Amino acid sequence: MLKCLLLTAMAAILAVSMSFADQSNGKVTIPVDKTTPTDGKQMFSSYCAPCHGRTGEGQGMIALRGFPPPPSFHQPRLREAPAGHFYEVITNGWGLMYPYAARVEPADRWAIIAYIRALQLSANARLADADPAERARLEALPE
Repeated sequence: MLKCLLLTAMAAILAVSMSFADQSNGKVTIPVDKTTPTDGKQMFSSYCAPCHGRTGEGQGMIALRGFPPPPSFHQPRLREAPAGHFYEVITNGWGLMYPYAARVEPADRWAIIAYIRALQLSANARLADADPAERARLEALPE
């Protein structure tokens, strides 16, 4: 089921033309294509999942070992937050989270944000959100 939801979310992302304005100068646009969430997943797994968990619920290994958990990306406040909010937090840190500006390149920050959006979509994805060809492919997958 999780596989189906994640694939549906990825299809929903691809169906929507998304781009993010770079907060550093407001002129650079990072287009999101089908590889962006995959690239973002790799970066998310390295830099974000230890605290935020693999699904973004805020239950990563660091939190499970007693460190205060970060907020879930699935709460309404963060589901509704603009992409620039996540860019700013990754860049400059927030609360107990230290800044990643020196560790994560700007394009990789946007890829992480695209993956966070995929996680958010997958938590509430409906098969009807996928384009018809992708929906048919997903419906053909074994449960």
